[in-house]
Amino acid sequence: MPIVPPAHSSSRPRPYRPSLWRAFVTLAICIAVGLSVAWFTNIQNVQSGLTGTDPTLGDGFHHPAMGWNHYNHFLNAVDAPTILAVAKAMAHNGMKAAGYTYVNIDDSWETDHRAPDGSLLVNSAFGGVAGMKQLASQIHALGLKFGIYTSPAARTCDPNVYHVGSEGHVLQDVQSFADWGVDYIKLDYCSATGDPATIARAWHDAIVKVGRPMVLSINVYWAQPWTWAPAAGVNMWRTGPDICEIWTAPQRDNSYRCYDGNSTRGVLDVVENPNVLASAAAVSQGHYSDPDMLEIGNGGLSYTEEQAQFSIWCMLAAPLIAGNDPRQMTGTDDASRFMLQRDLIAIDQDAANIQGKPFRTDQGLEYWVKPLADGSKAVMLLNTDANAQTMRFNWNEIGLPGGATTVRDLWAGTSQVTTNNQFSATVPSHGAIVLRLTAQAHQAWQAPPAGQPVMDVGVSLVGILTERRAR
Repeated sequence: MPIVPPAHSSSRPRPYRPSLWRAFVTLAICIAVGLSVAWFTNIQNVQSGLTGTDPTLGDGFHHPAMGWNHYNHFLNAVDAPTILAVAKAMAHNGMKAAGYTYVNIDDSWETDHRAPDGSLLVNSAFGGVAGMKQLASQIHALGLKFGIYTSPAARTCDPNVYHVGSEGHVLQDVQSFADWGVDYIKLDYCSATGDPATIARAWHDAIVKVGRPMVLSINVYWAQPWTWAPAAGVNMWRTGPDICEIWTAPQRDNSYRCYDGNSTRGVLDVVENPNVLASAAAVSQGHYSDPDMLEIGNGGLSYTEEQAQFSIWCMLAAPLIAGNDPRQMTGTDDASRFMLQRDLIAIDQDAANIQGKPFRTDQGLEYWVKPLADGSKAVMLLNTDANAQTMRFNWNEIGLPGGATTVRDLWAGTSQVTTNNQFSATVPSHGAIVLRLTAQAHQAWQAPPAGQPVMDVGVSLVGILTERRAR
């Protein structure tokens, strides 16, 4: 049976012509969805301050250096294949993506003499000079950078073996490092004679002369380097002796990796070292105090102590030089959980380049603040007591204006808006809580509260257009 068109219809079908407003609504929805996806995929990085687009993160010149050194885990029992295996692990286990750039060789590569022309030689574990160049090239091919160790003295610091130092060969050795592809020099003074500042300036000038950018990291903490290192062109200066894989000195025994025979310094001892706070005023872009390497992942610290060490180092705007075996990092282990925590890394790498410091201490409870480039404040609650403790502070203590404030617990990954102008929490023994406090007036971008849609701009736009059409 044929279908009879209505009386008002023409025998010729009318073409479909969507109205202009309907097409506009469709376009608006598409744009909103696209923006929602882009916003959602970037939200975690926006919150942490890491967008993945800054090539200077962890470079030591614009932000505190980030990388790895074998000494804390391997001592000097390493060779080129081990270093390359670690570099490959760093390139794929999340370290490179998080900003850990430098693969640093410590006091392990040298020989006990020089070539007839006075140039440096490389031992067989690293394949000689040709092998060292090849190793640097392989590390660079992974998108990482290459660091090396030496001393301005006649010999390096290892008391068990004689390795030549760089005394009398500064320019020659820096040129060799440049030829090999070195990006970072760790200069360990040990028994070097002469004025430490003059020595550092000579190394800086040699780096400038050879024309290859190289981070200059020095260890001469006994000479108050914070008073002269920035002016001498130094990028990093140690604030104390070698760290031990312990919480505090009284725990020391042979079962822990305390490498320096004269060192009795654990993580807590770093915090209490007066050199650390004395360095604060000297810290600025390209110039950082160095409390030594991280001990996370080496087994001597508890879970909370490892978390606390990373918290402290990030509050100090310290170089983040891992001292573990990155080949063991799986993404779900404790070392990954702590060292790859991007909200904390963002505190360390903050563009303001300000070292945090305590604003209050109270019988083993330490309250630290670090001003950030966007006007926020990072606050660390550090409990050095043997028992869990309730810690509390108010906004007036850190110079934060009252009113609505977003409080983000960086380790927990949770945020809340409060108008109470104060915060309190129970902090475990040898543990730390790190907060990022942002006054609502300073917030340029804020994640929606839990349970709300990520973005509703498109929905709102559709509503407006529909309402206008109804008129």
